[in-house]
Amino acid sequence: MEEYNIHDHTFKELFSRPEIVRNFITGFVEDLDFIADVDFDRIETPATSFITETFKDRETDMIVKLNMKKGDCAYLYILYEFQSSPDRFITLRILMYLLLFYQELLKTEQVKSSELLPPVFPVLIYTDKYRLTAPASIEDLIVKPYKKLMKYIPRFETYRLTFRELQDEKEKLDKLSKFDNNLLAAILSFLVSTNREESKEKALSLQDKINILEDINLRRFLGIWLKGYIRYRKIDVKIEIDEGGMIMLETVFEKTREEGKIEGKIEGKTEGKIEGKIEGKIEVAKNLIKINMPVEQIAQITELPVEEIIKLINNIQ
Repeated sequence: MEEYNIHDHTFKELFSRPEIVRNFITGFVEDLDFIADVDFDRIETPATSFITETFKDRETDMIVKLNMKKGDCAYLYILYEFQSSPDRFITLRILMYLLLFYQELLKTEQVKSSELLPPVFPVLIYTDKYRLTAPASIEDLIVKPYKKLMKYIPRFETYRLTFRELQDEKEKLDKLSKFDNNLLAAILSFLVSTNREESKEKALSLQDKINILEDINLRRFLGIWLKGYIRYRKIDVKIEIDEGGMIMLETVFEKTREEGKIEGKIEGKTEGKIEGKIEGKIEVAKNLIKINMPVEQIAQITELPVEEIIKLINNIQ
């Protein structure tokens, strides 16, 4: 399982939930006057009403609609960047996406021609261990030799959340996690851990926060993700997640394995064993489909063809 896929699916799932958006805005965004006006009970995640051919294939970004207490709205645009050598012009790329977004709002008449466009808060989340050196401001990408041309140069800047900088702010993450009960801070604190012992400590702390979540679906997703990520990183720690009576992923795998063995013994034939294994894999795939895991990751885990998994999804729907 590639780290890109792990982070990609994790952040999409997290930021599709209003409580995580609240965690991010109130815990990590500073000195922005619009925060006090956000109606956190009416966050729309994800904001899919504008999605058309332009946006449907974009896998590393999402837009969240922030309804305000006064009746108007703003948008939170998030781009996830996983490359170890990011595009130096990534700020320009984000600006292009936002302009396309504005065009889509006008095209679909979500903004009338007589109205003003809503503000968008652009956020770049960079997960690599190295420092992000690409300029945050579009002005820093443009040559400025003529003073009288300065007023025509566009002004645009992205807000950044980078794993490397979070490693330097571990005390802040711990404070947010422990005293402000910020789940996102607990997740990030675990992800930016720099050694095995620290990873174990943060994983157990995160486990405790996951187990008290009232949202069973989020608890289930984070439980499976945390165990999978620990296996991927080969961290020697036992994690126990209360899923409210639901079977955990490891239990499903064990059940699958045993059913395959039993069926093979009963049949007494090679084809019986093979059939049992295939049926077991299909059962695992169905459980992973129910928690909305991406098709490619299900294929990696079960070793089933992508086409077969797509058929299962269509049958379940």
